[in-house]
This record gives sequence, C-alpha cells and structure tokens, in this order.
Amino acid sequence: MSSLSFYHHHYHLHHQSVLLLGDWTDSSSGGNHLNPGTWKKNPKYAVRFLQPMTSDEPIFTRISLARVGANWKIMSKKDTIGCMIGFYVFISSSNNKNDYNNELRPFYESIFIPEDEVTTDVTFKLPQIAHGESYVIMPSTYGEGKVGSFVLSILSEYEFSLVKDKDKWLFG
Repeated sequence: MSSLSFYHHHYHLHHQSVLLLGDWTDSSSGGNHLNPGTWKKNPKYAVRFLQPMTSDEPIFTRISLARVGANWKIMSKKDTIGCMIGFYVFISSSNNKNDYNNELRPFYESIFIPEDEVTTDVTFKLPQIAHGESYVIMPSTYGEGKVGSFVLSILSEYEFSLVKDKDKWLFG
C-alpha cells in the first residue's frame, strides 16, 4: 500500500520497523487535547529502545499514522474536522504502574490533517532519554467519538519494543 511507504534513504543500513493495527473504539476515541475530559482515553503505545545507545545523539525515527477502513470515507464526509488524525509523543518517566506520580512530558504533537495519513518529517529525531524512561505515542482523531481502525508505523535506526497501553497506567 503506497500510503504506508517509508523513506529509507535517511536511515542507517540496519533499522527496525513495526506496523501495527489499532482501533479507536467507543471507549478509546477521546479526540485531541482540546477535549480535556476525554482525550486521555486514546490508545497509547510505549516505545523503549532495547540497546544502550553508544552516543548522546538524537535517534532518527519515522512515525506514521494512517486511518484504514471504508467507514472513514463516510464519517469524513459528515465531519471532516472531527475525523482529522494526528498523534502525540510523550516521554514517560517511570515504568512502575504503582507510581501514581508518573508524569508524561509532552515532546511532540503532529499536525492534524483531513487526510488518510500523517507522518513525521524525514529529519525528525527523538532525544536520548534516561534509563528507565520510555516514549509514549498516542494516536488521536481531532474530535471525540470517531470510531475506526488505524495503522501506526514506526521506523528507527535502533531496535525497540512496543507495548500497547501498558496496563492503562500511563496517565495515572
């Protein structure tokens, strides 16, 4: 599928890519941050790099979010603005679900567009983070209550693990 293609020429010869299918459901379609009562319901994915980094250089990473399925075309005709897609990247300071002081620090917010895919720029880099920290990616629609499927794609020059929702502790 051409809409899910990556630009490989900006990455080292060795890299890892992951594509996963996700869904915004009735209980997980909270909309963007302008919906303060619901936006934290959106699906969240914890990303942790598996090997110690050999330098303090930022990590070239490509993140793409694509909405998939026939229902998006119908919903978008009725509510183009509400069906726009985007995503947030946070840095999580803890992996302990019992740590209720866990705080997610905002790092990046993509644009929200009325297209089928939104992607980071080819120059996008994630900063090095402390041992025990992880990145958290939250796909989002602009409006709450938009139910449908999406594909989240991550390409990086380093090996990483990806965990969905991490027992819902990411926002305490």
